[in-house]
Amino acid sequence: MPALTAIVKRIDHILVRVDDPEPLFGLLSGLLELPVSWPMQNHGWYASGGVFVGNASLEIARLGRARPRAAGSARLFGIALEPCPLGVCLRELAARGIPHSLPVCFCGERPDGTRGVRWKNVLLGGLTGEAHARLLRASWWAEDSVAGRLLDPVGRMMAFGHWVRLTTSPTERHIVYLCEYGYEVEKGLSARRAVLEEAGGGPLGLVGLAEVVLGATNPERARQRWQNLLAPLLPVERGLWQLHDGPGIRIVPHDEDTMLSLVLRTRDLARAEAWLRERRMLGGMTANQISVDPVTVQGLDIRLMQ
Repeated sequence: MPALTAIVKRIDHILVRVDDPEPLFGLLSGLLELPVSWPMQNHGWYASGGVFVGNASLEIARLGRARPRAAGSARLFGIALEPCPLGVCLRELAARGIPHSLPVCFCGERPDGTRGVRWKNVLLGGLTGEAHARLLRASWWAEDSVAGRLLDPVGRMMAFGHWVRLTTSPTERHIVYLCEYGYEVEKGLSARRAVLEEAGGGPLGLVGLAEVVLGATNPERARQRWQNLLAPLLPVERGLWQLHDGPGIRIVPHDEDTMLSLVLRTRDLARAEAWLRERRMLGGMTANQISVDPVTVQGLDIRLMQ
């Protein structure tokens, strides 16, 4: 049997959905001193800004039309995975029977001032429960399929429309997608790492995002599907994959298929605890973890470990 070709390199960013992104973006980039991955920008049907946590970014975004700010409206909504070369990935997704969309292109001005494709997203089905998996059935949308060749323009328009509907739906729990940039990103990552290190990880002494914790109503099925996507990478323990130098993905039993929490790694847990306590931002505590009071971060479940 030939060796499997890797599809995923690492987690590129986590999408946080919130009615009004500016206050949360300001808290993370201001009070917590996290480097800005990209400034807050309004694109009409969505507004977004990114902050860097050491090995991935958090995208703080409004998806859909602007609405009055609602307290506690923030929630973890998406996992953007950095793919190996996308053309190879699409063939591998089809071969493994993983439901997916055609690439959705987002164009505009790139960091070097040129205009063109800024990034491409490929929505993945089946990893967040059964929602939208049938529409994204791999055999329908594979670029080298008969349907893919004959209906390419229509298929791409439908893929974009589905992306907009899905990301702006108030009922969708979360999404998983591949995100390939149309420009070099390593220099920007290195620069942001240097800024965070020079600042000592900010007041919380952050090193990076350790884990993204996902709840699953059927954990065994979820583990099998994630293993199918992440192979040849093997889990370091049951339901936990460590994606190279980026965050890990952990699956735990839950009564919903949803993203539960982010676990950040700190240089000094006692120092982080004292800082949060002083500012009345400290939530729960265990022997190995502390949490940020969800009320202070608009409802997010953010935990710290050393």
